[in-house]
Amino acid sequence: LYPSKSTLRTFGFSLSGGVDLDGNGYNDLVVGAFDSDSVIVLRARPVINIQTKHLESDLNVDIDGDSSCTRGAQTW
Repeated sequence: LYPSKSTLRTFGFSLSGGVDLDGNGYNDLVVGAFDSDSVIVLRARPVINIQTKHLESDLNVDIDGDSSCTRGAQTW
């Protein structure tokens, strides 16, 4: 059901979230309209999907074998 704009009064009177109502893995938000005996469910979904890949397995840096890196070097 979709309430018409003219009958939706006190929208935002109550908020409830932190529950995945549609089972998609994201918490949805329910907004109540007390005077209209209505609630609106705002379903959450991913907006951006980031995938990463780690290519280097050896993360050791040999500072003794590299002339550009000294033991007394500092980072800021």
